Amino acid sequence: MTLAIAHAEGQRAVLDCLVERRPPFSPDAVTSEFAATRKTYGVRRVVGDRYRGEWPCERFRAHSVEYGIAALPKSEIYLDLLVALNSERVELLDQLRLLAQLGGLERRAVRSRRDIVDHAPNAHDDLANAAAGVVTLVCAAASPALQVFAVEVGKSTTSPHGLPAYGPRVAASLRGE
Repeated sequence: MTLAIAHAEGQRAVLDCLVERRPPFSPDAVTSEFAATRKTYGVRRVVGDRYRGEWPCERFRAHSVEYGIAALPKSEIYLDLLVALNSERVELLDQLRLLAQLGGLERRAVRSRRDIVDHAPNAHDDLANAAAGVVTLVCAAASPALQVFAVEVGKSTTSPHGLPAYGPRVAASLRGE
């Protein structure tokens, strides 16, 4: 289970937090931990994938957190991330597992629709997926040309983690395990 939190600086997305809990773990305990972490950043609503159906929505609601389902499939999120990275609109954290997962993604052309991007067989992409999801949300919300879903939170002038002050657009993305 993975949590990513990012904020906008102008039209750039800055990844602030990336937390991964690998099995074995208690899903309820990790949900509680993630709910507390997002609160320290002022995030009221998280966006996640469809893993386990209604379970994440229900568990986060128990912690007074609204849980929304990502509008795009992960292949499209990865393709949007590629555009944002190439245009230097993203600042990622220097985490080896994240960078390895991003570097291990494979792009395959499919005749009937847009390219598919996914991890290699027996590989993982949980960190990559959560980070890509949150930074693409923030990039889209920061771009005046794109009017898409944005995660709005209360304005904060200081970060509880000693990070620079961030503006009103902060997003959180979750990836089920």
